[in-house]
Amino acid sequence: MTKSVTISVSGIVQGVGFRPFVYALAHDLGLYGWVRNDGAGAGIRLEGEAIALFLERLHSELPPLARIDALHVSPCEAQGFTRFEIVASDAQGSKHAAISPDIALCAACARELSDAQDRRYGYGLINCTDCGPRYSIIRALPYDRANTTMAAFAMCAACAREYTDPTSRRYHAQPIGCHECGPQLRYTEAGLHVSGSDAIHAAAQALLSGKIVALKGLGGFHLMCDATNEEAVTTLRRRKRRKSKPLAVMVPDLSALHRYSCATADEVSLIASKERPIVTVRKNPNAPLAPSIAPNIDRLGLFLPYTPLHVLLFEACRIPLVATSANLSDAPIERDEAGVYARLGGVIDAMLSHERAIENAIDDSVMQLIGGRALFIRMARGAAPYSYTLQTPVTQPVLAVGAQQKSTIALAFGSRVIVSPHIGDLGSLEAFDFFERTVATFARLYDFTPRLIAHDLHPHYDTTRYAQRSGLATLGVQHHHAHIRSVMFDQGLKGEVLGFAFDGTGYGEDGSIWGGEVLRVHPYGFERLYHLRDFALFGGDLAAKEPWRCAFGLLLEYYTFDEAVALMPRIPSEHLRALHGSAAKAPRCSSMGRLFDALAYLLGLCDEVSFDGESGLLIEAACADAPHAEAFGYRIQEGVIDFEPMIREILTCKPPNAPARFVATLCAATLQIAKAHGLEVVLSGGVFQNRTLLEALIHAFDAEGITYHLPLHVSVNDGGVALGQIAVALQSIDVLR
Repeated sequence: MTKSVTISVSGIVQGVGFRPFVYALAHDLGLYGWVRNDGAGAGIRLEGEAIALFLERLHSELPPLARIDALHVSPCEAQGFTRFEIVASDAQGSKHAAISPDIALCAACARELSDAQDRRYGYGLINCTDCGPRYSIIRALPYDRANTTMAAFAMCAACAREYTDPTSRRYHAQPIGCHECGPQLRYTEAGLHVSGSDAIHAAAQALLSGKIVALKGLGGFHLMCDATNEEAVTTLRRRKRRKSKPLAVMVPDLSALHRYSCATADEVSLIASKERPIVTVRKNPNAPLAPSIAPNIDRLGLFLPYTPLHVLLFEACRIPLVATSANLSDAPIERDEAGVYARLGGVIDAMLSHERAIENAIDDSVMQLIGGRALFIRMARGAAPYSYTLQTPVTQPVLAVGAQQKSTIALAFGSRVIVSPHIGDLGSLEAFDFFERTVATFARLYDFTPRLIAHDLHPHYDTTRYAQRSGLATLGVQHHHAHIRSVMFDQGLKGEVLGFAFDGTGYGEDGSIWGGEVLRVHPYGFERLYHLRDFALFGGDLAAKEPWRCAFGLLLEYYTFDEAVALMPRIPSEHLRALHGSAAKAPRCSSMGRLFDALAYLLGLCDEVSFDGESGLLIEAACADAPHAEAFGYRIQEGVIDFEPMIREILTCKPPNAPARFVATLCAATLQIAKAHGLEVVLSGGVFQNRTLLEALIHAFDAEGITYHLPLHVSVNDGGVALGQIAVALQSIDVLR
């Protein structure tokens, strides 16, 4: 008797070769029916005797870019199909399909790109179902060509044959094109206009001559220059107004990667992975890179070419290239030529672009390996959007709008939670416009209308105001609670945990600035067990840029005014006296990030912070020569972590290895608290991006048998806050039910 079933598949199953895979598998097993895309993912209708084997192989032989989150099989009445085929997409019904991230150039396309006999030889936008743009070009679901920015390009006969052939690697590869019918390259410079392969050679010559070129990638533009040319790099910094924040460097291949860095084998594997992230690795001190690429730190952000255009450019100029996001401070990455010329016209000398429009801007992912764990600093291209499947569908759609810095959003609807790519710091009108555009994009893609908006408690965050202006029900979520809950949700932790949330700024329930918090977190709330001894934050947000303000507030906790002034000879005493007069009005903070700033200033490492986390990077670099430092003294009394003994010893004895001993002290205090409670530990917050601290903690936890958790799929910094807000909101809805 013939068996007949319908199968509903959700996950990343659109634009990743899933339907051709199903087609080939069904033919191999003698099954009949059809497969199609739909709003939830993919639908399959099967008739035949080998359905059980089909389901087994569906999981075991899945294409490398596909991911099945849920699969439902239902018996149905046989229709008497006589063949198996791929049928037109069903655009009706709910839209829950996970969107594939943009994928780096695959090996097969790379071979064709360099094969002089292939018809796509040298085509700068070559792609197939295993690589190329996805999220950056999609306008609507399901993921079909008509719903992407490639709809404007009619396929030639040769491309159309591949597109409609289920056995082709390019079957329904939506961005498919070639020299004849696809988007074309163009180079412009001071009245010069060049197209095709000549555009690449013109850009290479400009870079070799020290010029700054804007290059259009997958999700936006890079600003590029010769990474070995100090004059070119300093010119880029001056024009972009980027004083000292490290610049990412793209290298031609793995041999160059080894030449310019001391990357470990695991770091090399991460850099070469299909996501092609920027990975922070140790510099090769003898490499001929411009000193101003990453001044005063021992780390460098390196990545490999991930688009065919990058590959062709490196074939024309075999030098490492600075490849930094095309934006100004606090602004999003530019996604079209008009935006580059309008806002960065005074930065660039030339532009290498192409005709494929970018619908959704997305920056490069940034990662680092610490203790054998790959952690996101920025979750973006290649990794996002990221989706989770819920065991129980939500009763009402929820939007989480995240934090003010490292912004992301998250959505919960049906059985799915989706986290957006990195949006950025919301410090400008352009950045907030990008935030609103991202919300609108996901609302359009999923026909999503929230009934509840979860937001940060900080009353002055743009995201908080956005939620309050919406007219919808809102839920304020404490910043550090969200940090810990993001890891719990990401890791599927259901019980009680001890959460260490160490970061720069988070609005506390008492109205002060938190940031050095130890929370007991359970499914329906949290308890603040410990916190860093608070101190005055003179100047509020200005203290994050002028660390002497943090240092002065810290010193006044332990010294008289005159003693504190004497310990800060680099600041005029009249400035300090004026600040002291306003001490009663200064906000208080328990921020671990601001403690790093204060110590970096007192240790003479940093007088001015020009980018978020700079003091931590400088302390990390200063720890390199003292890996086994002894901890200073400290006190933990009545829930307060007090580092007064450490501060006094540092300022009195001025030990040469003070930065390493400071980190060792943080590790010792954290370990003491963790051992006292016997709970599984969760670590979250931007301070845990500090390699020296986290490696020491991992080693200590492993030695003591303490179970600990870090995020895998979201950033450890504020990029994970939106997911934590979703987690708290879902529990709140559950309580209300």
